[in-house]
Amino acid sequence: MFDAIYLDNKYQYDYSVKRYLRKFLVSANRLDRKDPFQLVSFINSFVNAHHWPWDEITIYNCKRIEFIIQEKLPSHITQKKAMYRWIANHWQEAYFPAQKDIFLN
Repeated sequence: MFDAIYLDNKYQYDYSVKRYLRKFLVSANRLDRKDPFQLVSFINSFVNAHHWPWDEITIYNCKRIEFIIQEKLPSHITQKKAMYRWIANHWQEAYFPAQKDIFLN
């Protein structure tokens, strides 16, 4: 299972409790890209939907999803279904370098 400890430090996430509690007031259909807990939950929904085994390739794919959301996904897309669809449709287009110790053979 993908966890917040795997998130890239180059993105600024708000780990404050106030933001975490506020997510309950926001629509469940929207994703706050700065909320690490919402992002991890969204990424785990990908893992579960595709029945990915928990291994190095899945960790790579989870980090790739994070990268796509933070750097490639248009900012006007905030609905989770639209985000999922956009990521699925643009999966091959987003260049994400392989990380060390992860072999994709």
